[in-house]
Parts: sequence; structure tokens; C-alpha cells
Amino acid sequence: MNIVTSLSQYATCKPWLDGLSKSESTKRTYSTHVLLSCRFYKIDPDELIKMEPNNLKSMIINYI
Repeated sequence: MNIVTSLSQYATCKPWLDGLSKSESTKRTYSTHVLLSCRFYKIDPDELIKMEPNNLKSMIINYI
């Protein structure tokens, strides 16, 4: 299973993936970073989408 397919199994990610560039390379790169950051924080994309924007911003800054 490729990384984009893996991420598209989350209902919250499918619309986001559908709206991305037609470039498979872009989808693969973005998907990889979303999944790696989720793994880093031990959450899944469905939990990520429910987070408060300020908490999410702090998490992104700390992850980078």
C-alpha cells in the first residue's frame, strides 16, 4: 500500500487529498509529512483535524 492510499483511508483526509495538485509527487510528499508528524505525536489524522488551531500551530513548530 502506498503512502497516499494509506492516508486516504482516513475520511478526514480524502477531501484534502482530492483537492491537492494532480501531481502524484506532491501528494506523496505531503502525505508522507502528515503521517510522519502524526506518528511523532502518536495521533492519527482524524485526531489532528479536531485539534484547536493554536495547539496545532505549536505542534507544527515543535515538529519542524
